[in-house]
Amino acid sequence: MSPVPPRCPQAAVAHRERVALRVALDDVAEDAPELAQAACDNARRYARVFADAAHELLPLHRSREVPPRDALDVYIEHRLLLEQRGRQGGDPRAPQNQYPPELLRRL
Repeated sequence: MSPVPPRCPQAAVAHRERVALRVALDDVAEDAPELAQAACDNARRYARVFADAAHELLPLHRSREVPPRDALDVYIEHRLLLEQRGRQGGDPRAPQNQYPPELLRRL
């Protein structure tokens, strides 16, 4: 994997210097016009798909540990630690006891 430029927007979001990643549909349409049209037709679904992908990829752009900035950061960190401890026991968690990913991300 190639090194990530230090001032790319993804790194800024990963380090909590920014809170949003913006995707221009014009740029998407240049490479994949069908995808841009589908995103326009079903914006809610594609916003969720993009948020899921960004949430998975942002740790790759983090070059340092990000300290908690507010109570929500502490809460999310605590929930993730509890989730990891529950998985170490080998017992799978029941789906109704899992936190929705929308509540555990900050973008």
